Amino acid sequence: SDVTNSKEQIYFQVCFTTLFGIICSCFLSVTGSIYSCIIAHILCNILGLPRIFKIETKENQRGKIIYLIGIISVSYTHLT
Repeated sequence: SDVTNSKEQIYFQVCFTTLFGIICSCFLSVTGSIYSCIIAHILCNILGLPRIFKIETKENQRGKIIYLIGIISVSYTHLT
């Protein structure tokens, strides 16, 4: 239903924003410069949130999985 889909999208956006905040905190602690966070935020605004909930065809399911693996691997690399 539309309510369930909306809840999933909100949950994803909250998680994605939290993850982005963690990554920017890592940028700040590693570089010591706020400019790295500003550049990351600008790029995030240009690219926007990923539209993984719009992917419905079987072909694009692979892209959805690869995208999520990318998010997890980048997060892991920055946190270790």
